[in-house]
Amino acid sequence: MKNKIEKELLRPAEVCSLLGIALSHLNKLSECDPNFPRKMIISPRFTAYRKSSIFKWLEQKERGEY
Repeated sequence: MKNKIEKELLRPAEVCSLLGIALSHLNKLSECDPNFPRKMIISPRFTAYRKSSIFKWLEQKERGEY
């Protein structure tokens, strides 16, 4: 079960690498774009994004839905 959850979650640095953006830009997207997936705060030092949410957001951007 743990491995499945870990595979579904992306750390901020992994999201940046996937999108080809800097961490500062990721933070701006999170704050300013209401359609961008919300990060999950797992603990005070651990935040993550759902991989499926990031891919869904990208697909919607490709289709011009946002």
